Amino acid sequence: MGIDRLLKRKLEKIDFVNRYINICNNYSEYEKSMNSVNIEKVKELINNLFLPFIFQKSERFFKLTEIVNDYDLQFNILVKSGYIQFVWYVKQNKENLKLGWGMWENIIEEINNIEYTRKPLFCTYEDLEFILKEALSIYLDFKAELLKQETT
Repeated sequence: MGIDRLLKRKLEKIDFVNRYINICNNYSEYEKSMNSVNIEKVKELINNLFLPFIFQKSERFFKLTEIVNDYDLQFNILVKSGYIQFVWYVKQNKENLKLGWGMWENIIEEINNIEYTRKPLFCTYEDLEFILKEALSIYLDFKAELLKQETT
């Protein structure tokens, strides 16, 4: 599927690959991951991120949409029993930009040309809160990079 060249440069500037792999490595205890999740507690944690995520009840994920310059950004957070998955979509002037399938694992696959299927696993809500904060930091850095003008 590939990744748009501009987006790839922006992802490289924020060290996306290493940052996400570090989250996955630091939160990887499958045997201890939570068997069930209280969605109301997850909503509370996500609301504490101070961004307007909306819970898509029918599909059970959280969605943030923002417009940055001429980019439409969508950041989805899927929280399942014991793991979390992040998905991005980026449009420029209403046209979808290639970002693999948007899943962070797939973005790593496309950038590094490797198979990568790991997702962060959480054992406690404290773990989940930390993972969410780290993911938000990555998103905010990506968004900030999109605001910068390209010089090349």
